[in-house]
Amino acid sequence: MSQEGKAVTCVICGKKIQGQKAFACKRCRKTPVCFEHMDREYKVCSGCAAEERLTLYHTLITQERNVNSFLRLMQFILALVVIFYGVKRFLYELVPDLLRVNVFFDHLILWGGISLAGVAFCYILLISQRQKIREIEDKIQDHKASTKYLRR
Repeated sequence: MSQEGKAVTCVICGKKIQGQKAFACKRCRKTPVCFEHMDREYKVCSGCAAEERLTLYHTLITQERNVNSFLRLMQFILALVVIFYGVKRFLYELVPDLLRVNVFFDHLILWGGISLAGVAFCYILLISQRQKIREIEDKIQDHKASTKYLRR
């Protein structure tokens, strides 16, 4: 009888399985692991997949913070555009000559359009990021719940 036909014990749950129904994790080299603990997305054991998801989760959180910072910058520029547009429209004679020849002051519509597009783009990115974060949080919570169940 070949080695694959022998009954082995899963190192994660301790369940007896046939050798051909087990695999070795490519990342942590645990062996034998039953297919119930193989993550379908990453093709590694559930523990290694959870680590991958945590890394991805932290990366997405960092990206979300960066997008929020860029969003605040775009909102600040948009607020400046609105203020300068009001000053240019209603108080132009009181504006100093130094400000009148400023590139920012001369092209308010362009700056306003760019900042408005930036704000819209940031909101779209944030919606997408938050959805991905929620999906990964759910998968991480599922892993935590299953590992608590296995430890009992």
